[in-house]
Amino acid sequence: MADVSQENPELLPENAETIAAIRRRKLVKCAKQTFEQASELLKKRIPCAGHFFAPKRLWLKRVSTPNCDVVICFPPNTEDQFLLWLLAKLKQWSGLSIQVRHHASTQTSAFYVTAAPQILLKAAEQYHLSKALKQSKGGGLKEFFVQDYESYEGSEDADHFFTTEERQWLVLRLIEGVRSGKEDTTLIPNVTLLEGQPIVPKCLSSGIISQVFPIHESAVLERLQQIWVQDIFSKQPLGNYPILIYSKLELIEVYQTMRI
Repeated sequence: MADVSQENPELLPENAETIAAIRRRKLVKCAKQTFEQASELLKKRIPCAGHFFAPKRLWLKRVSTPNCDVVICFPPNTEDQFLLWLLAKLKQWSGLSIQVRHHASTQTSAFYVTAAPQILLKAAEQYHLSKALKQSKGGGLKEFFVQDYESYEGSEDADHFFTTEERQWLVLRLIEGVRSGKEDTTLIPNVTLLEGQPIVPKCLSSGIISQVFPIHESAVLERLQQIWVQDIFSKQPLGNYPILIYSKLELIEVYQTMRI
């Protein structure tokens, strides 16, 4: 037996373990390369699936953007010149507060949009939003007017005067209201932009903007993650969050009209 081991060193226990370890490492390396190649192929064939194959470290380091109502997303590798131009137009015409984020995992950029209370108050009057009156003022719903601000329910807290849905609706109206000037008609390649035409809806239909969607309140999402996503055996808490789940459907219909 000793002679056989000397003739075949691979049969020695320590050598056999070393060879097995090397084979395992090669197998793992090969599998990793195959997976990476497959993920790259899928991301090219199905762009929306790219974030599923993002490195784990990118998911762990994601930081939420506070004070955001609406997100404007752009396709991968959108030119910086267009982003800067649109950013300037949105801030110039509507007074919106915008934070720009670049997502390394998908090579896409996004605008995180909100508005200050003063801007929302003016927008609510401009777009004829109805708000509830205080009982001392007769109660019921009435079209909002800035001069009658103190007559409405919740006017004591300006930061929470509007509901999440109202804020999102008003911010979307402000975004839609940004229109092109005479100098903007030939700025976007391969897109015919008429003077006075709403910019964002046109860019959506042309594919220059990939999507526009609302952002839910982070506190509500964290609560849902605990009682719904992480607790897989619990009942779906639809009844506890009717405003979040059902009223969003109406808002989604509004957003979809921008694509038509």
